[in-house]
Amino acid sequence: MRRSFASTERVERLENRMTEMETRYASIPGTEDVHEMRLRIAELSGDIRVLSQRVQSFSHQLELLLENAVNRSNS
Repeated sequence: MRRSFASTERVERLENRMTEMETRYASIPGTEDVHEMRLRIAELSGDIRVLSQRVQSFSHQLELLLENAVNRSNS
């Protein structure tokens, strides 16, 4: 059986690739991070629902004011 060894250049390239992968892996969100993001998204969803209801209410009030202004100008 013949033994072969990796060249210094190849080992350095592999070490560089490994370092790059470790760096990328370190920046990936963990389980706790994902859980926290889910909680915050749920909070934002509730806030958006409330804001949507308020916008609809303002829209209705503006429609009534506009209708009132149009009726006054036609009278």
